[in-house]
Amino acid sequence: MSNQEELQAIIVQAPSIERANFVFLSSAVWFFWDWAISLDSEIQYFWGKRLTLGSCLYFSNRIMGATTLALHFFTNLLPLTPSTSAKACKPLIFSVLAAGNISTSIVQTVLVLRTYALWDCNKKILWFLMGLNIVRDHHSTGLVVLVSDLRPYHPCLGWQISSLTQQGLVAAIWGPNVVSVPWNPLPPPYTSCFITFHLGTWERYIPIIVFESAVACLLIRKFVDYARQGRSHRVLYVLFRDGFIEFTAISISSMLSLFLGISRDRSGSDYFTHISYDVVASISMVCSPHLTNDMGATPIILQPCLTEARWRCLRRSSAMVNRFSSTTNR
Repeated sequence: MSNQEELQAIIVQAPSIERANFVFLSSAVWFFWDWAISLDSEIQYFWGKRLTLGSCLYFSNRIMGATTLALHFFTNLLPLTPSTSAKACKPLIFSVLAAGNISTSIVQTVLVLRTYALWDCNKKILWFLMGLNIVRDHHSTGLVVLVSDLRPYHPCLGWQISSLTQQGLVAAIWGPNVVSVPWNPLPPPYTSCFITFHLGTWERYIPIIVFESAVACLLIRKFVDYARQGRSHRVLYVLFRDGFIEFTAISISSMLSLFLGISRDRSGSDYFTHISYDVVASISMVCSPHLTNDMGATPIILQPCLTEARWRCLRRSSAMVNRFSSTTNR
């Protein structure tokens, strides 16, 4: 290989190394920040010692985050050469993708339950969002199943797969169409069992856009309703303590990156689309500790969940008690 060919190969792989560094850094920041704000004493204070759905989901997410991050680090210790057998990569790739998709499902379920709680435990909202969530995860599940059929791997986008999914990725959908590319003659320093995806079709983005738009519309609608009723303080409490404001901001930035990335070349689309969530979320969590200090330790569903009819009943009962007390005092 001539010096010119080697230089060209390095230039081609430079964006992959840059993306890998961004993803690993943001993943590590999020992982350590999550453990720092979720002390056992805080967990027991908010949830007690009773085993609940919220505690199971949250602790599962902590375990899956650690597992995925460890797999990321381990894959970069494996040098890839043209003589490397693809079979050696399949178990590791499958494990990374499975861990990332499990974490995605956990975080998306938490999001659905929190929106369900914000809407006073409206079961129609619950089933609607769960249906959208299942459709959204269909692509990720299909990709994990197809991993066993992949033969050649390439150091390109593998770094991004599980790191971006492990903490609630809202910016990417992994469809069943996987593009296999030949081995690169000069792998970058950070190599692993990587695969390249074709991300230029609209059907990739439809489920995520529908899901994020539905959640954003539900949040805005409930905020307006509570503001009209003079109960805006309640929704603000939920928004700040449970991270809805951060989620909405990240979703908007991710959706914008999707639209902008469609008209760009593949490398630009990969970078702006699949890096935005981790980087924005990590920076916002570090720079806004007063908003996220207790986000991980708060219960998923606020108890008790009161419907509007229940609220009217409680207000009526309170008014009757106050009237009786004033009459007795006289």
